[in-house]
Amino acid sequence: AVLRRHDLTVNLNLSMLAPGPGASQKRFNWRRFTVTASYGYIHGRQNSDGAFSVPPTGDLNAEWGPLGADAPYRITTSVTSTQLRNLNVNLSWTTNSGSPYTWTTGLDDNQDGIINDRPAGVALRSLRTPGQATANLRVSYTLATAGGGAPVPAGARRYRVSLNLNASNLTNHTNLGGYSGNERVNFMQPTLVVNPRRVDMGL
Repeated sequence: AVLRRHDLTVNLNLSMLAPGPGASQKRFNWRRFTVTASYGYIHGRQNSDGAFSVPPTGDLNAEWGPLGADAPYRITTSVTSTQLRNLNVNLSWTTNSGSPYTWTTGLDDNQDGIINDRPAGVALRSLRTPGQATANLRVSYTLATAGGGAPVPAGARRYRVSLNLNASNLTNHTNLGGYSGNERVNFMQPTLVVNPRRVDMGL
């Protein structure tokens, strides 16, 4: 069997603040934020469904189809703000294309004892799930307090208390998964929801 794959990745990182000793001194500085972004592209083709998968056609040359990891796009963007001293806010958004999966008849049409047959003329992994998108939010605020015990230098802080909030899938966007390519069982229908909204708070 043969697998061919080509990957392309592009990254962007933009910081509005030049590094320096006074960069974090002011209580508020609008320049204290960064933007990052990445784009990924995977183009793959394969003429097998796995190392121990017998091709239903009996001919590997008739088995060519998209690679399981084939992805026309995956985009991630992130904005991080430390504009207000002691407050860190990160908002990220990720979207990606759906995954290929195979259309099968659900029967042993060629009578080889393996139920992996496809309708005539249908290639391997010819179906694709819908794309997905997720927004995540992380917020952290740190309270620095002078503590008791051993003396500390003037202006120093002995204890820190951090308040945290993490929200995954902030908008509760419905991302469906578990699609079936079997004509006889939930054909082209999702069977689960991926990553519903979750919010965690901590001290």
